[in-house]
Amino acid sequence: MTTRTVFIPSEHKPYYRKVPVEFEFHPGQSALQKMKNVKALQDAWSLDHPDARLLEVSTKSPEDTGRRLSPFNLTRTLYSLKKEFPVENIVQGSKVLEQGGPYYDLLGTDPLSAKQDPRTTGKLEAYSLEGELYPASPDFLFYTWIYAMAVLENNLQRVLLDADAFSDIEFAGSDGNCQARACAITKSLLTQSRLKKNMTFEEFSRLFLVSDLDEVKLTPKKDFHVGPNPKKTVFSVGDWLMHPAIGQGQVMKKTPRDYTIMFRVSGPRTLRKDVVETKCSRL
Repeated sequence: MTTRTVFIPSEHKPYYRKVPVEFEFHPGQSALQKMKNVKALQDAWSLDHPDARLLEVSTKSPEDTGRRLSPFNLTRTLYSLKKEFPVENIVQGSKVLEQGGPYYDLLGTDPLSAKQDPRTTGKLEAYSLEGELYPASPDFLFYTWIYAMAVLENNLQRVLLDADAFSDIEFAGSDGNCQARACAITKSLLTQSRLKKNMTFEEFSRLFLVSDLDEVKLTPKKDFHVGPNPKKTVFSVGDWLMHPAIGQGQVMKKTPRDYTIMFRVSGPRTLRKDVVETKCSRL
């Protein structure tokens, strides 16, 4: 016997609760064995919750909707690149760890290779995406934001609303990202009409800002950086610079908090001062 966590939407922050389910485990790494475990988990769930529909959210799901919601298949558009990428690739490629990152080259590989890339393991310092830095704590927040926006972009809201609980047979209960938890949170926020398309991370994170839940304590962006005391380059209006993800651009405006830069490819962008001065190099 083994235990897996089932995630159920909750109307209260952090918008999900966990239910452990014990079931007979079929050892082995083959797809067939994993599918057997999915069925065993669903059967065990149904015994105690006969009226609640459990949706397995993974490539091993017996339902097409569950497979579509796998982060290997669910995509989100990165507007700076004008292209869709699987959620798994976006999250793995955005990781900034003690030893390095982000690894934008992972956007161009298959999702399994991105997940298994050895560079993405280690102490997570932050996420970096499209010229912005995002906090790594709480560990589920950045992932869930990317996931929820992908659900809305692909008009899959009804799929979540039709399910009562969510599982991921690969998630063994440890900390870290989990699509089943992301589904539970997204459904809860949809039910409460608190989500909208293209919601910014700041807007999304404000839904979780509470003081009585240790699990949801945001690390302010200004308090973290990539690596120990990164060297800063100060730019002036008119200077040309190179951004590692966006490319060449010219500083058009500068304020105490941010820079407005006209990039050759993507056009004007306003980026935080600390991001520009630690990430960009002078041309």
